[in-house]
Amino acid sequence: MNPLLNLEPSEHVDSIYYSDLFIINKRIWLILGSGKSDAARIASNKNSEDDLGRDSFALKNENNELFARFDPGALNNKSDTDLHKWHNVDVVAYCFSKEETEEGYKNRSIALLEATNGLVGLLASERPYPAFLAKHYFDEQKMAWLKNPKRRLEKFLELTNNLVNTSFVVVPFMKSVEDKAALYLAYEPGIEESVIGTA
Repeated sequence: MNPLLNLEPSEHVDSIYYSDLFIINKRIWLILGSGKSDAARIASNKNSEDDLGRDSFALKNENNELFARFDPGALNNKSDTDLHKWHNVDVVAYCFSKEETEEGYKNRSIALLEATNGLVGLLASERPYPAFLAKHYFDEQKMAWLKNPKRRLEKFLELTNNLVNTSFVVVPFMKSVEDKAALYLAYEPGIEESVIGTA
Protein backbone atom coordinates (compact mmCIF):
# COMPACT_ATOMS: atom_id res chain seq x y z
CA MET A 1 0.00 0.00 0.00
CA ASN A 2 1.22 3.50 -0.87
CA PRO A 3 2.11 5.20 2.46
CA LEU A 4 1.23 8.57 0.89
CA LEU A 5 -2.27 7.44 -0.12
CA ASN A 6 -4.11 9.00 2.84
CA LEU A 7 -2.04 12.16 3.02
CA GLU A 8 -2.92 15.62 1.80
CA PRO A 9 -0.56 18.55 1.23
CA SER A 10 -0.26 20.80 4.26
CA GLU A 11 -2.05 24.13 4.12
CA HIS A 12 0.87 25.52 6.15
CA VAL A 13 3.59 24.25 3.81
CA ASP A 14 4.97 27.80 3.46
CA SER A 15 5.57 28.21 7.20
CA ILE A 16 7.62 25.10 8.02
CA TYR A 17 11.02 25.50 9.71
CA TYR A 18 13.78 23.12 10.79
CA SER A 19 13.01 22.89 14.50
CA ASP A 20 12.13 20.70 17.48
CA LEU A 21 9.41 21.21 20.08
CA PHE A 22 9.93 20.39 23.75
CA ILE A 23 8.29 21.14 27.07
CA ILE A 24 10.95 22.48 29.46
CA ASN A 25 10.01 23.82 32.89
CA LYS A 26 6.33 23.81 31.88
CA ARG A 27 7.07 26.08 28.91
CA ILE A 28 6.87 25.01 25.28
CA TRP A 29 10.13 25.67 23.45
CA LEU A 30 10.50 25.79 19.67
CA ILE A 31 14.20 25.10 19.16
CA LEU A 32 16.02 25.86 15.91
CA GLY A 33 19.64 25.80 14.81
CA SER A 34 22.54 23.50 15.69
CA GLY A 35 22.59 20.72 18.27
CA LYS A 36 18.97 21.32 19.20
CA SER A 37 17.78 17.91 20.39
CA ASP A 38 20.11 16.31 22.96
CA ALA A 39 20.28 19.20 25.44
CA ALA A 40 16.52 19.70 25.20
CA ARG A 41 15.96 16.02 26.01
CA ILE A 42 18.10 16.39 29.13
CA ALA A 43 16.36 19.62 30.14
CA SER A 44 12.99 17.86 29.82
CA ASN A 45 14.26 14.95 31.97
CA LYS A 46 14.13 12.66 28.92
CA ASN A 47 10.37 12.50 29.37
CA SER A 48 8.93 11.26 26.08
CA GLU A 49 5.69 13.15 26.71
CA ASP A 50 7.67 16.41 26.75
CA ASP A 51 9.34 15.60 23.43
CA LEU A 52 6.66 16.90 21.05
CA GLY A 53 8.48 16.26 17.79
CA ARG A 54 11.64 16.79 15.78
CA ASP A 55 12.94 18.63 12.75
CA SER A 56 9.87 19.88 10.85
CA PHE A 57 7.36 22.27 12.43
CA ALA A 58 4.78 24.54 10.87
CA LEU A 59 3.98 27.85 12.55
CA LYS A 60 0.81 29.92 12.68
CA ASN A 61 -0.21 33.14 14.38
CA GLU A 62 -3.62 33.32 16.03
CA ASN A 63 -4.55 36.54 17.81
CA ASN A 64 -0.86 37.46 18.17
CA GLU A 65 0.01 34.14 19.78
CA LEU A 66 2.41 31.69 18.15
CA PHE A 67 1.46 28.05 17.60
CA ALA A 68 3.51 25.16 16.18
CA ARG A 69 2.77 21.62 15.04
CA PHE A 70 4.81 18.77 13.61
CA ASP A 71 4.33 19.02 9.84
CA PRO A 72 6.46 17.23 7.21
CA GLY A 73 4.61 18.92 4.35
CA ALA A 74 1.70 16.47 4.07
CA LEU A 75 -0.72 15.19 6.70
CA ASN A 76 -3.44 12.63 7.22
CA ASN A 77 -6.17 15.04 8.29
CA LYS A 78 -8.44 12.17 9.32
CA SER A 79 -5.94 10.76 11.81
CA ASP A 80 -6.82 11.06 15.51
CA THR A 81 -3.18 11.11 16.63
CA ASP A 82 -1.84 14.01 18.70
CA LEU A 83 1.30 14.09 16.54
CA HIS A 84 0.01 17.06 14.53
CA LYS A 85 -1.65 18.91 17.39
CA TRP A 86 -1.04 22.67 17.57
CA HIS A 87 0.92 23.86 20.63
CA ASN A 88 1.14 27.41 21.97
CA VAL A 89 4.83 28.39 21.90
CA ASP A 90 6.34 30.19 24.90
CA VAL A 91 9.98 30.39 23.79
CA VAL A 92 11.60 30.39 20.36
CA ALA A 93 15.30 29.53 20.69
CA TYR A 94 18.02 29.51 18.05
CA CYS A 95 21.07 27.40 18.96
CA PHE A 96 24.39 28.72 17.70
CA SER A 97 27.00 26.39 16.24
CA LYS A 98 30.51 26.51 17.66
CA GLU A 99 31.54 28.87 14.84
CA GLU A 100 28.52 31.13 15.31
CA THR A 101 29.26 31.28 19.05
CA GLU A 102 32.90 32.25 18.46
CA GLU A 103 31.77 35.02 16.11
CA GLY A 104 28.72 36.24 18.03
CA TYR A 105 30.24 36.20 21.52
CA LYS A 106 33.60 37.75 20.73
CA ASN A 107 33.19 40.64 23.14
CA ARG A 108 30.79 39.27 25.74
CA SER A 109 30.33 36.50 28.28
CA ILE A 110 28.77 33.22 27.24
CA ALA A 111 25.06 33.34 28.12
CA LEU A 112 21.61 32.53 26.86
CA LEU A 113 20.45 35.89 25.53
CA GLU A 114 17.10 37.33 24.64
CA ALA A 115 16.98 38.34 20.98
CA THR A 116 14.66 39.88 18.40
CA ASN A 117 12.38 37.79 16.22
CA GLY A 118 14.22 39.35 13.27
CA LEU A 119 17.58 37.91 14.31
CA VAL A 120 16.13 34.48 15.05
CA GLY A 121 14.20 34.54 11.77
CA LEU A 122 17.26 35.54 9.75
CA LEU A 123 19.26 32.66 11.21
CA ALA A 124 16.41 30.15 10.91
CA SER A 125 15.65 31.04 7.30
CA GLU A 126 19.17 30.06 6.26
CA ARG A 127 18.63 26.50 7.50
CA PRO A 128 17.41 23.81 5.07
CA TYR A 129 13.69 23.62 4.35
CA PRO A 130 12.76 20.43 6.26
CA ALA A 131 9.33 19.36 4.94
CA PHE A 132 10.44 16.04 3.44
CA LEU A 133 7.00 15.06 2.11
CA ALA A 134 6.38 18.33 0.27
CA LYS A 135 8.33 17.21 -2.80
CA HIS A 136 5.71 14.51 -3.44
CA TYR A 137 2.96 17.13 -3.81
CA PHE A 138 4.59 20.22 -5.28
CA ASP A 139 6.54 20.80 -8.50
CA GLU A 140 10.14 22.00 -8.69
CA GLN A 141 9.13 25.63 -9.12
CA LYS A 142 6.98 25.56 -5.98
CA MET A 143 9.70 23.76 -4.03
CA ALA A 144 12.27 26.36 -5.07
CA TRP A 145 9.89 29.06 -3.81
CA LEU A 146 9.35 27.23 -0.52
CA LYS A 147 13.10 26.86 0.03
CA ASN A 148 13.96 30.48 -0.77
CA PRO A 149 15.63 32.05 2.31
CA LYS A 150 14.31 35.56 1.60
CA ARG A 151 10.73 34.29 1.35
CA ARG A 152 11.17 32.19 4.50
CA LEU A 153 12.46 35.18 6.48
CA GLU A 154 9.56 37.34 5.31
CA LYS A 155 7.11 34.62 6.34
CA PHE A 156 8.77 34.20 9.73
CA LEU A 157 8.51 37.93 10.39
CA GLU A 158 4.88 37.96 9.26
CA LEU A 159 4.11 35.17 11.75
CA THR A 160 6.12 36.54 14.67
CA ASN A 161 5.77 40.32 14.58
CA ASN A 162 3.66 41.72 17.43
CA LEU A 163 3.48 38.45 19.35
CA VAL A 164 2.43 38.42 22.97
CA ASN A 165 3.63 35.85 25.51
CA THR A 166 6.45 34.49 23.32
CA SER A 167 10.15 35.15 23.95
CA PHE A 168 13.01 34.86 21.45
CA VAL A 169 16.46 33.77 22.59
CA VAL A 170 19.82 32.68 21.22
CA VAL A 171 21.69 29.82 22.85
CA PRO A 172 25.49 29.53 22.61
CA PHE A 173 27.42 26.38 21.82
CA MET A 174 28.56 24.75 25.06
CA LYS A 175 31.25 22.17 25.78
CA SER A 176 28.67 19.65 26.96
CA VAL A 177 24.97 19.02 26.37
CA GLU A 178 24.52 19.11 30.15
CA ASP A 179 25.82 22.69 30.25
CA LYS A 180 23.50 23.63 27.43
CA ALA A 181 20.54 21.96 29.18
CA ALA A 182 21.34 24.06 32.26
CA LEU A 183 20.93 27.21 30.15
CA TYR A 184 17.45 26.12 29.13
CA LEU A 185 16.46 25.25 32.67
CA ALA A 186 17.66 28.54 34.16
CA TYR A 187 15.92 30.77 31.63
CA GLU A 188 13.29 33.19 32.88
CA PRO A 189 11.58 35.45 30.31
CA GLY A 190 12.49 39.11 30.66
CA ILE A 191 16.00 38.48 31.97
CA GLU A 192 18.44 39.46 29.24
CA GLU A 193 21.25 37.20 30.44
CA SER A 194 19.92 34.13 32.19
CA VAL A 195 23.05 32.10 32.77
CA ILE A 196 26.75 32.75 32.48
CA GLY A 197 28.67 29.64 31.57
CA THR A 198 31.84 28.45 29.90
CA ALA A 199 31.72 27.81 26.16
